Amino acid sequence: MISNKFISKDKINIKVVLHSDSNKELFENIFNYIKEYLNIKVVFIEEKDILNNTDQLITNEVIDFYFIDFLKEYEYIFSWNFYSKIHKLNSDFKLVLFKKDIESNDVKYFKNGADDIIYTNKKYYPQYEDYIKWKIFSLLRRKWNVYHSKLVLIRNGFVIDLIKRKVIKNNVDMSITKKEFEVLSILVEEFHNENKFCSKNILFKKIYGVDNNMNSRVIDQIIFRLKKKFGSNFFEINNKGIKIS
Repeated sequence: MISNKFISKDKINIKVVLHSDSNKELFENIFNYIKEYLNIKVVFIEEKDILNNTDQLITNEVIDFYFIDFLKEYEYIFSWNFYSKIHKLNSDFKLVLFKKDIESNDVKYFKNGADDIIYTNKKYYPQYEDYIKWKIFSLLRRKWNVYHSKLVLIRNGFVIDLIKRKVIKNNVDMSITKKEFEVLSILVEEFHNENKFCSKNILFKKIYGVDNNMNSRVIDQIIFRLKKKFGSNFFEINNKGIKIS
């Protein structure tokens, strides 16, 4: 359990409609992962429970996202009458379909009100669980700037995760030394939000606990290795110090 879980100023209310063949464990794991970073409330609903009572999808509580694992009765349940009722409660709600296969007439779902389709067949995406997870994450993140910028930085395909203490590039954990991660942690948590440079002397003192009045070759070497791993454009370096671009 994460002890310092980020609570955003905006709670995201989500309803997920599943059917008898849905991989409920997969969806629960994905949304539990997202809860580590975003303040979301997720309610799972079974298809059989709404076939004759769609009103439980429409409550006084504002729902921001409806994620629907594609149903045989989809077009019966999610009619324009449904959209108009939801729209009165929240004109900005988004409806996203999970669909196993791509079909030539899928465009009709966009015409009828869907905002996005996430395809769940592993033949399209061998790492389909990661694809689904990060696709959902990106949809939520784009609508609200609610990821914890002091503990998680997502930039240029990299994820610097100070909660789990790791760096991810294209869904793969990067090899980062302890000292390299300490430098990244300082830059992300203490300097990035303020868009400030961190001097090499400050880095040395925070990492080693002593003052260093002269530019240390140790810090230079760490920064050199980080530039090789992240690319020179990831950092901005001048006589004031270093910061993440």
